[in-house]
Amino acid sequence: MDRSALTPPALAEDVCPLLVGAAIPEVTLLTADEAPFDLKAATARKPAIIIFYRGGW
Repeated sequence: MDRSALTPPALAEDVCPLLVGAAIPEVTLLTADEAPFDLKAATARKPAIIIFYRGGW
């Protein structure tokens, strides 16, 4: 897997957040165990609040 795509933007101006009510794009994320997680499928049945934390712990 190419990890360079996982690098967060360096500047706040480079961030393109989803706005309230926006559709979730077709994307597969990795869990902490590096298992694939289909975000759109996981939120398809009901409204969701999604929070991403930037950082390494």
